[in-house]
Amino acid sequence: MGGAALLCLLVAGPSIYRACYLNWLLAGHDSRVMAAGWVDAHVAPGSSIYQSGTDWAHAQFAPSAKTLENRLARARQQGRSGRLLQVHLDQVNAGVLDRPGYDIRDLRDENRIWETSDLPDIVVLYDSPLMAYTPIPDALAKWTDAHYSQAVEIAGVGQGIPSSFDQLDAFFVPFTDLGHAVRTGPNIRIFARNSLP
Repeated sequence: MGGAALLCLLVAGPSIYRACYLNWLLAGHDSRVMAAGWVDAHVAPGSSIYQSGTDWAHAQFAPSAKTLENRLARARQQGRSGRLLQVHLDQVNAGVLDRPGYDIRDLRDENRIWETSDLPDIVVLYDSPLMAYTPIPDALAKWTDAHYSQAVEIAGVGQGIPSSFDQLDAFFVPFTDLGHAVRTGPNIRIFARNSLP
């Protein structure tokens, strides 16, 4: 009887470990939630924030009316209705939300911030083995190093092996090689402009 139990434990042990570790990861705070909390606590409302990566990687910072207007215009140019953006904008303009939000600028082909003289107050860089969600162009990394100082780093999935991830999984959770992951979400570095007081 003891030999059978030991054999079962040897066979099932790795699966039990992965299941428990995955539950621990999913029960914790996602790195994007932690980044949004840090920004709310340390960055003045109305500040400009530039984000790398795609929408799926982004922390959900409270957008200003200006940000929502720009996103709504872009959505309509792309042939979308933008109904949710319009509702959100109406709430902001009506004062339903209790804070003014941030001027959020996202990494897009037409928005190569490193090619302009415009320096946002904060830069947020998202990094992970999921290359489709968290690209950081070399020019953006060099520009950030030249004009900004890192304020905080929030560990997410670590730097695991890309093949350990479903490359379309926006939870950023590996299905193997779990040891690199500290929490769900991308690794996040937040930088403040050097010229800020």
